Amino acid sequence: MGLGFLALAWNALGEGEHAVWYERRLQSAATPSGELPESWCHDPGHEEYYNSPLCWSHALHVIVSAELGQRKSVPAPAAGGEPAGRAEARGA
Repeated sequence: MGLGFLALAWNALGEGEHAVWYERRLQSAATPSGELPESWCHDPGHEEYYNSPLCWSHALHVIVSAELGQRKSVPAPAAGGEPAGRAEARGA
């Protein structure tokens, strides 16, 4: 799942706030049964088509959680939202 990789990448760049935001976003993408699918689609109609369960997406969540475990909590993101400054960095 790309959200976990983004969390690790931001953390590696020293951008802890962005990393924690993507960790929380990853957690918010869980299916109703708590599975973390390989891919995620914003369209709610795709709920039946998750590629899940997959061990690697859960393992990535464990790695991200362990790496960011010492960081302070930030509010969970709203669907489609971005961390502060991210939209500006994209030129939006």
